[in-house]
Formats: sequence, structure tokens, C-alpha cells
Amino acid sequence: MIKVWELLDHLFSPFLAMNETLSIFLVACLVATLVNLCYKFLMDQEEVRKLKQKQRELQLKLKEAQAKQDVEMLNKYFDEALRINVKLMRLMRKPLIVSLIPALLFLPWLNLHYAASRIESPLGTIPFGWIGWYVIVSIPMVFLTKKLLRVEI
Repeated sequence: MIKVWELLDHLFSPFLAMNETLSIFLVACLVATLVNLCYKFLMDQEEVRKLKQKQRELQLKLKEAQAKQDVEMLNKYFDEALRINVKLMRLMRKPLIVSLIPALLFLPWLNLHYAASRIESPLGTIPFGWIGWYVIVSIPMVFLTKKLLRVEI
């Protein structure tokens, strides 16, 4: 039986032939894109937009009620905000679970190949090695791909 790591080695051998910094950069971009695609196609984007709009409206109502010191209205708006947050969390559950798969596959695979590497980047030597570089790259890439794919989260 072929091991998962051997399959990934075979599929992503071009990445392994590259400079370590570039390779990890590209894998981080790939994982960020896969994560956002999971959210785009496994979550009802229109429903999320509606719920976020309701949240914005509620925030304004909460500010007004707070300014008037209307405790009854504050409680009502907080309850409504809580219900909206619960709906959003339910919508996010499935894509979150599915998006963990690329992370659970690629992070150990990267560690297998780059654990002993010293990562040099345009920013200098990266503290924490490959995982530090992965985090530095993946955070902005998640936001960028989210914007490019028009994903509501």
C-alpha cells in the first residue's frame, strides 16, 4: 500500500526540486486557496451575506440602545446577535472540517522535508524555520485569496 507521504512526494515533486523558501511559499498559497475554496463551495454565501448585514444593523441598534441606557432593548439585541452568531457557526462547521484536511496533509509533509532547513527569505533568516515562513506567508494569502474568490466568512 502506498503511503500518503509518498503520494504527496510524487504529486508535488516539482515543489521539492525548488528552493525551500519558494517551495513553502507555494504550498502555503495552495493550502490557503484550498481552504477558501472549501468555504466558498461548502457554505451558503448568500445566507452568510444576509447574516453579516443583520449583524451590522444590530451593532447600530446596540449602540443606540447603549446610548439611551435601555437595558431591555440591549438584552433583546444581544439575544438576537447571539442567534445570528450561532447560525454563522453552524454554516461554518462543514467547511471548517473539510478545510482541515489540506492542513493535516501538508503540514506534516512539509515538516518531513523541511524540519532541519534554515529558511532564508527576503526578510532575512526566518525564526522557527519552515513553520515560521509558512505562517508569515499563509496569513496574508488566506486574506488575499478570500478577497479574490469573494468568499464570505
